[in-house]
Amino acid sequence: MGWITVLEKDQIEIRYDDEKKNVILEVNSGGFSSKYVTLYMNEEEFQEVLLAFEKVNEKLFKKENG
Repeated sequence: MGWITVLEKDQIEIRYDDEKKNVILEVNSGGFSSKYVTLYMNEEEFQEVLLAFEKVNEKLFKKENG
């Protein structure tokens, strides 16, 4: 099927390929001459990144809200 975009903001985009089971996280610096960083992740790498974001979310934001 190809790449499916699930998040598209000014400086960040997340897409996945349901056939190859890959995820792309793309971040750009913005501005006229943007610089891009693109991470291609398989399932294992994606799960590790997701877990890390969940830990950060718990440490930084959950305590303040409850």
